[in-house]
Amino acid sequence: MTRLQEEIDNIIRERSVEDRTEITKIIENALHFIEYQNGVRRGKYSKVLNLLSDYLDSIYKVGEERTEKLFVEDFLQSICDDTGRAMGQREVEIVQDFVKGVAITANRSALEKVCGGILKNAVENTPDQGRIEVTAKIEGDQMVISFRDFGTGITAENQRLVLTGFFHTQDTDHYSTKAPYDFNAGGSGADLLRAKVFSERYGFGIDFESTRCSYLPEDIDECPGRISLCKFIGNRSDCFASGTIFSLRIPLNKGVEAVY
Repeated sequence: MTRLQEEIDNIIRERSVEDRTEITKIIENALHFIEYQNGVRRGKYSKVLNLLSDYLDSIYKVGEERTEKLFVEDFLQSICDDTGRAMGQREVEIVQDFVKGVAITANRSALEKVCGGILKNAVENTPDQGRIEVTAKIEGDQMVISFRDFGTGITAENQRLVLTGFFHTQDTDHYSTKAPYDFNAGGSGADLLRAKVFSERYGFGIDFESTRCSYLPEDIDECPGRISLCKFIGNRSDCFASGTIFSLRIPLNKGVEAVY
């Protein structure tokens, strides 16, 4: 599995952005291929094929394809509460600022996976004593839901690859050694790949911007994971010059309505 992920990373790095826009179709075709192979190749390959199928299903499938009215404030409050419980003893402040009196019509399961995954990713990239801001507001003809962490940020070299899928920003050796929500827990980039897949499927935009910590310019430079342990800064607020913002942009004609 690790070898496959490395090969996919290498392919992605060599391809243009235009060639990577149909991720949903790629995953669909991969699932069809795995189902076919499972039908004709029983035995020693079945376990690997089943693992690949389960992994792709976890990214792509959402269960029942139906939409419902979701009050933005209540929905995002629930996402933040679930994350607060899941991250256990992590000391990360989640600040919330949500537009009131607005509902969106959306697939709840898909949006929960997208928002929960992005927030989980933010927690894993924010050191203890750090801060995350989750906001929702209407900008022009869009509902914009943003997740801003004040973590280490993403290097310029890696920023163009973040939403391409199966991409991680650290060496593979740094991964699979920590629990979900731990600082630098790592992973294959499945949460962000899922967000990209669902943005293509449900017609909303997703973008990000990031500023790398000036004291950790390279991927190999490590943050101690707790602000008070950093030798470069004097107080907590000094750590808030870096970080990443992921934003979901849902067009008004895709299911946003005021319900004042």
